[in-house]
Amino acid sequence: MKKLRVIDYVIIVAIIAVISIFVVRKMNTKYETLGEDVEASMEETMLTYKVSGVRMFSVDAIHVGDVIYDDDRGVEIGTVADLNTEPTWHYIVKNNNERVKAEQTGYYELYVTVKSKMAEQENKYIGNEKMELKINSTVKLATRNVAFVGSLVNFGEYVEGL
Repeated sequence: MKKLRVIDYVIIVAIIAVISIFVVRKMNTKYETLGEDVEASMEETMLTYKVSGVRMFSVDAIHVGDVIYDDDRGVEIGTVADLNTEPTWHYIVKNNNERVKAEQTGYYELYVTVKSKMAEQENKYIGNEKMELKINSTVKLATRNVAFVGSLVNFGEYVEGL
C-alpha cells in the first residue's frame, strides 16, 4: 500500500475547504422575498433597541431620521424615531466585601426607537427579507455614522421615556 505524502494531505484539506466555503455561502444567501400576503399585512411598528455602554460621541453620531440597518444581513430595519440615554451603572466591591452600585462615568445606556414595517405572523414579527424579531435578541445595528450591538427590548408600541 502506498503512503500518503504531505502534498496529498494539502490537496485533501484544500478540497474540504472549498466544499465547506460553498456550503456556507449557499446557506448565507439572502432570504427569499416575503410572500404577497405577508407584504400586504405589513404595518408600521415601533421597535426599541437597548445599546449598553456607549460613549457620548457614539450617541451624538445617531440622529432622529437616520436609516438604521441590520449590519450582519445588510437589510434596512427602519428609521430612527427617538433616542433616549441613561447613565450606565456597575457594581463596585468595597474593602469590606460590600457591593455598591456606582455610575460609570462617560458611558450610557442608549435606547433607540426605530419606526419599521413589520408583519405579525404566528406570534412573531417578521420584517423585510424575512427578518424575524424576538425580544432580547441581539442584533448588530448600523447607521451611516456608527455601528453597535443592541438587543430588542420592546416592539409593537412606542413607550415614552424607555
